[in-house]
Amino acid sequence: MRIQSAKKSAQAWRVIPCSPSSGGARLLTSRLAGTLAPPRRGGFTLLEVMFAVVAFCTATFAILALVSQSIDMARRLQRPMVDSGLVASEMSLTNRLVEGTESGDLGDLLGDEYKGYTYDYAVDEAQTNKLFQMVIALQSNQRGKPVVSKMTVLFYRPDSPPGSLEGGNFTR
Repeated sequence: MRIQSAKKSAQAWRVIPCSPSSGGARLLTSRLAGTLAPPRRGGFTLLEVMFAVVAFCTATFAILALVSQSIDMARRLQRPMVDSGLVASEMSLTNRLVEGTESGDLGDLLGDEYKGYTYDYAVDEAQTNKLFQMVIALQSNQRGKPVVSKMTVLFYRPDSPPGSLEGGNFTR
């Protein structure tokens, strides 16, 4: 009487029990190869695992670079742009300019988000027709960043008092 059993693998094997006088069960040859071969277990080779690890690491680092870049851009959007044009726009709202210099905290002029910066400006009469030149410089209170922005603008203010070119009295 013969009993057959098959293993679930790439190759089918048959085990046939024999009489005790012939040595018990014996292993028959593979049906596909025709030779004696141990059964092969399913799994990944070392090379396949290494390729998978490299692909995973590459994807992970690419995603981390994108996240880091987007966080940096969001951080830059939260900080206000500091430019001398902000002070020039505030000074353009006045109808009268007087020659001289002035300085102050940019946070007091424009709001709390500009704390840590100071402004200096000097007003000089450029022409006798009430044309004034204003030189504006913004400075940071941090070390190593003395001048952040510098700008020169011209303003025509006919309501201003006479300047130095018109023989007016002024104090510097």
